[in-house]
Amino acid sequence: MINKLFAFLLFTIALSFYSCTQQSTDLNPKKVLLIVENRLSTSIEMSIKQYKTDLENEGYLVEVTEEVNASTPPAEIRKILQKEYDENNNLACAVLIGNIAAPLFNDKANQGDPYWHDYLADFYYMDLDGIWEDSDNNGVFDEHKDTEINLWSKIRKKLNLGDNRTPEIWVSRIRTDMLTSLGDEISLFKKYFEKNHNYRTGKLNIPKKRAFVVSAGVDVLKSDWGANPGKIYSDLEINQFHQNLGDSLRKILNSEDGYEWGVINVFSGPRIHHFSYFYKNFDPNFWKSKDGKEQIVKYSDEISDSNDFSWLDVKSIQPKVLFYHLLTSEVGRHNYPDYLAGMYIFSGYGLTAIAGTQHSGSVGARVLYDELALGKSLGEAWKNSLVWLIKHAEDPVTIRYFPDEKEVTSAGKSNYKAVLIGDGTLKLPKRK
Repeated sequence: MINKLFAFLLFTIALSFYSCTQQSTDLNPKKVLLIVENRLSTSIEMSIKQYKTDLENEGYLVEVTEEVNASTPPAEIRKILQKEYDENNNLACAVLIGNIAAPLFNDKANQGDPYWHDYLADFYYMDLDGIWEDSDNNGVFDEHKDTEINLWSKIRKKLNLGDNRTPEIWVSRIRTDMLTSLGDEISLFKKYFEKNHNYRTGKLNIPKKRAFVVSAGVDVLKSDWGANPGKIYSDLEINQFHQNLGDSLRKILNSEDGYEWGVINVFSGPRIHHFSYFYKNFDPNFWKSKDGKEQIVKYSDEISDSNDFSWLDVKSIQPKVLFYHLLTSEVGRHNYPDYLAGMYIFSGYGLTAIAGTQHSGSVGARVLYDELALGKSLGEAWKNSLVWLIKHAEDPVTIRYFPDEKEVTSAGKSNYKAVLIGDGTLKLPKRK
């Protein structure tokens, strides 16, 4: 028995090294899989053809599949991705276009909690060899494991052989059916892909090379869980922790010169930023109670004062901002009417946004900006940030709240609560 186990471990170690070697020496062009909801195939056919051509002109191999519909289970979609990845070894990413099913994830202890609710987790489509379990078969994943054998997981970690929970590909999604207040679904798709084409071909009058930070409660520039746009931008407008941040954000987004990049950190509902949240005298013990949680969920989705910033503001302003890092709760819930990340992307100049799908949700790995500074695409930089978070999941992470409070948490808490909305193949503008 011991000899068999030893032989198995040797074989698995060899296989791990072989896999790493294969991936690192593979010179095939990167492949993009466009998964288009089949209901849309005719209506946006010309937009998809143009998008495919644009990607091919940038050196990608592109395949379009229209075999998926809104009721296709996530497990079937993951099988499509696994098959493509295993057969060709060059799949870099998938872009989900339309109403493509989103898997749900949550700690088992939090399931049924109105505040720490089950949340959309596209990470399931990105990690293709990890083990995802739904231990009570209720349709919500509650565990994500490296292998079934705990001893082997420890050996892999000790020998630095990698972690099967890290993503092999990145996934972004382009969805407009929940944004009817902006216009009809097909028109929004066509406008987005036209904007995308114009950006790629230099026809879009892009904003100045600058960024902004608006943060209500966390000093994101000094926190480990935060953002570091200063790695890329010397022209950086910072608005943090004052009582008129809603008006500050409106002023920034109304700028005629616009911004390449924006960081927003604030307590949010799916379609509202609540900038007054940190100034109200909340009793933390009450908010931990069932009644408190139910009230805060209701509060999350209601405009409560003039300092709130909602989807209505985005629709009205049509901001000249290309990319967003939304270090917020909830706004990436693309199955929610008028979801705020979608409003940012399908209004004005918006192209891509990293956004949270539950409280404390969006990816706050500062290495994101190192990756972007190297010229990586939004999707690749995001994926590499998630890899970093998995590898450092047990490391302490400092969050600095205003004015001088500090919390130490772990790096692995925000892996699953973020999605990438828009086109992840895009990069920051190249300038002469």
